[in-house]
Amino acid sequence: MAFFGKNKEQTTSTERFCVLACLFVFCVSAIVAIGFVPMNMDEAGIFHSLACLDHPFAKYNLFRETCYVKNDLTLAGGFTLFRPQFYTGLFHSVLYAPFFKLFHAQAGQYLFGLVFLVAFASLMARQTKQPRLAFALTLAFFPFTFQFIHDTGPVKFVMLLFPLAALMLRRLLDQTHPARWAYALLLPVALFLATEEKAFFLYLLPSLFFFALTIASEGKTLKELVNQIKASRWLIGAAGLLFAMLAGWLLLATNSGGVPYIIWLTKLVGQPQPLSETFINHLIYLFWWPAYAHNYFEQDAATLAALLQGYATLGLMIALGVWGYQNKARVDLSRLQVSLLALSLCSTALVFFLFGNAWAGHHFITLWAPLFFIALRVVTNMPLRLQMAVTLVFLMLNLASILTLSQQKFLLKVDPEKEAILAYLDDTRRAEKSIYNFTTWGAYYIQALYGPKNQMAVYTEPYEPHPSAALYPEAASQILRLAAATNRKIYTICSGKELCSQQAIEQAFGGKLAFKETLTGLEHWHLFEADPIDSATAAP
Repeated sequence: MAFFGKNKEQTTSTERFCVLACLFVFCVSAIVAIGFVPMNMDEAGIFHSLACLDHPFAKYNLFRETCYVKNDLTLAGGFTLFRPQFYTGLFHSVLYAPFFKLFHAQAGQYLFGLVFLVAFASLMARQTKQPRLAFALTLAFFPFTFQFIHDTGPVKFVMLLFPLAALMLRRLLDQTHPARWAYALLLPVALFLATEEKAFFLYLLPSLFFFALTIASEGKTLKELVNQIKASRWLIGAAGLLFAMLAGWLLLATNSGGVPYIIWLTKLVGQPQPLSETFINHLIYLFWWPAYAHNYFEQDAATLAALLQGYATLGLMIALGVWGYQNKARVDLSRLQVSLLALSLCSTALVFFLFGNAWAGHHFITLWAPLFFIALRVVTNMPLRLQMAVTLVFLMLNLASILTLSQQKFLLKVDPEKEAILAYLDDTRRAEKSIYNFTTWGAYYIQALYGPKNQMAVYTEPYEPHPSAALYPEAASQILRLAAATNRKIYTICSGKELCSQQAIEQAFGGKLAFKETLTGLEHWHLFEADPIDSATAAP
């Protein structure tokens, strides 16, 4: 049976062993990421539009992370984008909607990520001589697996767009029949959708451009590529103009305050981080792969174990580079393609240094699109024994990344205790008679998205970095009145110590309610249940 264009009998035992070993490591990574790492609230936040549309009582959250027009954009022509957050767009929610309707659970979101990972790995693998092995190697790469499953970016569509846009450009240049006009239309639309999903994508346009040219230049000299581009200049120009118009349409849209989106984003970016910090981040995310789980674990990249992993990763990358340089003819990458891939990698790094606001794993994962493509081309053209040795070293580094996470403590915002509280709240009968009041970061978006449809969930954490109360007095008064009007009991969910105690919660509500802790034995997260409320208690 053919698999990526290769029959089983054409595959050597060495390649089959490497493929199975990679798939084993991928399964371990996926099981650990899904089964043992709790969801970060940011993962659900990018789908908050679905939460607002799916839960009729979501309209009562008039506090933080509201469903109202705060994040919406009004485009020329009177169109309105119902955006989940000011920095993430609607398109990701549209893609996820079928999975959400089918599962309505965190498992559906993880499956959604795996589907994108498989598609990304498949498209990357198609550009190699051993697509089966390349596919398995891509799946086994821990940063890809973890980022696609626990996506706080979002990055799934942007990463998929690297090989997808490259294939569309190559078809546009290579074909002569009218179908190339379809690619000239699809390419700018895909770029626009990635920009709407997150404006950060604009930083990646140079890298994507050079990566796409790498794929388009397969088997061609520089002169032949230039001639192809010249022959298609009007088509390429039309595609570029369409993207510029669509992007301008989005960036010049106004928010609820009448401020253009591009100006709004510029003001929210803040001060750039020091160049030294950006440089250190590049080193960490390139050479210490557990860092891609930094939104979930307390990490220290300066430990001896981290340094050893970093040096081992550096050694592997140097070895691949040296072998690839010494065997240029065998690697099947022309000098033109190597130059374009280098420009793809360096352009992203340059943009990160210039703007100084790339700091997270979901930013730096984009560096790996061109870099991992080079690694795939080198490894899949090696002699079988050397190929197996390199694959085993690569897999050991990925297993070491997983083992490293098992030795780290969870961050407070993803502590497993939170999952016990969410499981308690996931009761239709309880939700019908309750108001779930979240006063600290970490759980609201998840409950808002996956909780029962009849729930009433609100988020009242103060905006101050160091608040003196669990929630504003005005917010407490509004919740009291809402509870009295709807005959619902108030539950307060929080984490920490100073502002997450029975005394602090009762004080925040002005002493009008008596709270008790519902789930005992929890150390970091707490669930407080109030006595039933009446209209007299709610009076100001």
